Amino acid sequence: MKENHGIETGVPIRPCRHMASWVSALADGNLHGPALWYARLHVSSCKQCTAALDAFTNLRAQLKALGQSNQYGFHDTLSEDRREELKSALDKIDSK
Repeated sequence: MKENHGIETGVPIRPCRHMASWVSALADGNLHGPALWYARLHVSSCKQCTAALDAFTNLRAQLKALGQSNQYGFHDTLSEDRREELKSALDKIDSK
């Protein structure tokens, strides 16, 4: 039996076609101004986009937790320099 470490598999993330990039950007915190307002308004009334936003948000949280965890042994395989580069890149993304 294959472990999925709490990540749901086989369930597609499908926001409305015209909202796909905005829902993803909303989950990442990369929308501003009218695009942010419109995306929030749309997601609040669209079950499909609400589910997609929840899935993107959960995936982001799981990836962040995985990056901060030594549970899977990834830290053991990275050199100290590479680990610092990866941490710096993730911090840069989080600061956006």
